[in-house]
Amino acid sequence: GGCGAGPDNWGKVAGGGRASGGGGVGALGGCRLSVGGGTGGGAQAVAITAAFNGTLTAAPVTVRVWHAASVSVSVASGGRLQRIGGASGQSGCGVPLYQAAAVAVTATFEAPPLSQSAAVDVTCLATRLTSSNASVATLSGGLVTGVAPGTTQLCLGTSCANVTVVTSEVRPVCVAAALVHDTGSTFTPSPVPTQSLSVSGTQLVSAAYTRDMQAALRAEGAGGTVVAFALLEDGSYVELLPSNGLQLLPTGPFAYILDASTLSTANANYYRAVVKRNAGNGASECALEARWIDRCTGETLAVGPVAAEVLLPAASNATVAVSRDTPCNSGFTCSLTRPDDAANNLGRRTSAQLTVTLNFPGEAPVIMTNDPRTKYTIMSGGHLLTVSPTGLVAVRPEATLFGAAVINVTFPGYSRASKLSASITIRVDIVLFLAWTTTPFPPFPGSDLFLTSTIHQIGCTGIFQRIIAVVLVTMSDGSVHDVSSNDFLTVSSSNADIVPDPFWLLLVWVIGGASPGTAIVTFRFGPVAFMPRPITVDGDPVYVTKLQWTTTWQSMSPPTFAATADTAMITKVRAEFSDNTVFLDAIGGVDWVPVPALLLFFSDEPQHIAIGPLGIAVLVGNSYRRPVTLTVAAVPCTIAIPPNAATSVYANLEPGVGDIHLGNRYGL
Repeated sequence: GGCGAGPDNWGKVAGGGRASGGGGVGALGGCRLSVGGGTGGGAQAVAITAAFNGTLTAAPVTVRVWHAASVSVSVASGGRLQRIGGASGQSGCGVPLYQAAAVAVTATFEAPPLSQSAAVDVTCLATRLTSSNASVATLSGGLVTGVAPGTTQLCLGTSCANVTVVTSEVRPVCVAAALVHDTGSTFTPSPVPTQSLSVSGTQLVSAAYTRDMQAALRAEGAGGTVVAFALLEDGSYVELLPSNGLQLLPTGPFAYILDASTLSTANANYYRAVVKRNAGNGASECALEARWIDRCTGETLAVGPVAAEVLLPAASNATVAVSRDTPCNSGFTCSLTRPDDAANNLGRRTSAQLTVTLNFPGEAPVIMTNDPRTKYTIMSGGHLLTVSPTGLVAVRPEATLFGAAVINVTFPGYSRASKLSASITIRVDIVLFLAWTTTPFPPFPGSDLFLTSTIHQIGCTGIFQRIIAVVLVTMSDGSVHDVSSNDFLTVSSSNADIVPDPFWLLLVWVIGGASPGTAIVTFRFGPVAFMPRPITVDGDPVYVTKLQWTTTWQSMSPPTFAATADTAMITKVRAEFSDNTVFLDAIGGVDWVPVPALLLFFSDEPQHIAIGPLGIAVLVGNSYRRPVTLTVAAVPCTIAIPPNAATSVYANLEPGVGDIHLGNRYGL
């Protein structure tokens, strides 16, 4: 048949066409119908053969053929073709490129035989058109393209349409391009539109261009053919191909990009785009850009996105945490402080950097901290903190309170994570108050529970006790910090004879007195945390009530002073006092109390082990008969019989250079 022949168009045949179109076959169930060829245009009959389950039935059927009453030729845009500004022609650089327009051919049949007069689209007959001046415009594939300024006619029989090529320019406006899924190796893009092309979003729209060109690619290796058109100022279009300057460019460093490459099949004039993994972070819904670039000048004439979505798997979850480079955790929560607060001296920061991560199924986590598609919102506590677009959290300098702030992270500009969110709580804390306690010095087991603010005189010595000061600060988050050794802790006293001194060995302060009296001692940590307390030096003495040898000898079973001759050894004595304080080492552990002022020492056999007033024992000779008894006693003062303690120690000379060891450990 003619153009568009089919079951609903039989009889609508252009003049001279065969009614049968060279034969056709139809089948339904076991029936088979064959239509034989006619005898030529205007034939009166054709042969119809019907077969049902192998039984043939033939019958002649009369067929009438009507010729078209008239044929009309028309050219889109009124046949006026303009030069495309900035574009070079195919024949060489410097040669202008002119517009092309679609040619339409229609035939009219009058009634009878048709029920009504109708115009039938027979544009396929445009191949029979002739141009009166091929140097002005050429005709190919239903398009007439300008070659040079002038006028020509396109005729089919006696029906003609005028075509005028002018020198006025029409500029490209933009490029509309889309990716069409491949349907096989023989895929051919749809015929070009016969009407003006427009753009709606990312999809090409035309009354005659019905193929949906927008492709959604969901896996690596998916792709299709890219069809592109340049829209001109007057609403017409130019199809773009690699040969006339179409280029496809990635629009960013995305996790997946559309990799453009030319096809090596029959569609070599078209680009094919394929989803390809890339090392960059993130993803894009439009990863390719189509450009019309003049092949001679390199000028970009028009540009536009390629309508193709890279629909990657959605993120499974989002997390937000404080960067390890800016640690601020107090317990399980990040805690910052104000710039002017004493907590700065405890290592508390005034800012912290957040790290935002998106996790994807089967993919490496993606850091989204600085991504412009990441949005930070302070849900509560905005009077305490600020957060930058890059996730830097900072305490407001004007903040006067403390508390918690909640920061929420969303991804409204990122389709793969647009439904996800994550939040983090960050506190702003300050030093609330300072407290300090005093206990005996030097410490002994249980002394941390022995709270006292009174310093007594040590009986019979004229020397005063000392106490330890431990300074603690409590923050608004409830945490307590020992700041006794903090460089920013300061102390003052109202009495020059009662002054705390740092004792860095124990990281504490030690307070002593030179004479009876009272002082107001104040510890201060920062501008607001301080505490004054009275400390009293009491002239009432405390006395030694119990002594105990705690020396560790070279051998303890039995206790034996085993060394070479004249070896000296500092002994150790535990002293308890009437106020229940204790000197664990009354000889070497209380350097401000002279040993002879407190203790007296005796040896019952100084020819074997001698002991001096400082509690230093000297091995003189072997003890042949029995152990040596060493005795320590408190210096008598007001007590008739002062407390004392004795210990038995064997004396055993070890052989020196040139000596002979006789083998008896305790003497001959």
